[in-house]
Amino acid sequence: GRKYVAMTCYFNPSSKLFPQKYLVDPDTKLIAYSFSKSNTELGVVEVVSHNIEHRKCGGFVIPVRFTQTMMKIQIECKIVKSEINKNYPDSMFEYQEK
Repeated sequence: GRKYVAMTCYFNPSSKLFPQKYLVDPDTKLIAYSFSKSNTELGVVEVVSHNIEHRKCGGFVIPVRFTQTMMKIQIECKIVKSEINKNYPDSMFEYQEK
């Protein structure tokens, strides 16, 4: 099979969020699969995004179509409109310890 680079993103421990896991295509550097868990009223729910299709939008490459699997249900997702707003200040994307 195909080889991917595994990446895990951890959040502030006080937020009690599960780490997000990704498989990245080493050739394109795009996310091929994502795995996440959430605490819900039904307990812990796992969500897997796969079959991710990317397109260029405003100079950025973004996911536009993908399949999500959650609780044994598959949902075909399609982003129908994307806007790139260049007016956000860089400070919105900086990590700030509280």
